Amino acid sequence: MDILIFSFTYFRFSHGPTPIHCFCFFLLLLSFLLSFVFCCRWATITVASLNSTNPFFGAMNLCVHSVMYTWYAATRTGWKSPKWMMMGVTLIQLFQMVAGCYIVLVAQSDNESCVWTKNDPIGSKAATWMYFSYLVLFGKLFLDNYCTTRKKKKN
Repeated sequence: MDILIFSFTYFRFSHGPTPIHCFCFFLLLLSFLLSFVFCCRWATITVASLNSTNPFFGAMNLCVHSVMYTWYAATRTGWKSPKWMMMGVTLIQLFQMVAGCYIVLVAQSDNESCVWTKNDPIGSKAATWMYFSYLVLFGKLFLDNYCTTRKKKKN
C-alpha cells in the first residue's frame, strides 16, 4: 500500500522524485527488510535448535511477541488502546510465563525421554530461573496495574 502511495506521489509531480520521496522510499524498504529479518530470526530459532523444549519456547515467544509488537505498533500511531486490550496483552505474557514454567518443570522431571537436564544442566537451570522470575515480574505488573488502586499524589 505504501509503495502505491509512493508511486502515485512520484507520478503526480512532473519533476520526478524529490529527495524526501527517495528518503521515504528508503524507509519503507528498510522497514520491510527489518520485518523480514525479524520473522526469519524467530523462525530459525524455533526450527534450528530442536531439543525437547526449544520448539515450545520458540513457538510461544513468536506468538506472544507477534501480538505484543502489533499492539505496540498500533498504539504508536496515536490509537488509544482500551484497558481490556492492555490487560489482555499482559495476561498473554503472564500465560507464556506459566506455560514456560510448566514446560521447564516437565522437562526436568525424571522422564527418560527428556534428556535436557543431562545435556544442558546450566541452560535448564537458567531457563527455570528466567521463567519463574518473569512469572513473578509479570504477576506483579498485572496486580499493580489492574488489580490495585493507586493513591493520587497531591502536589
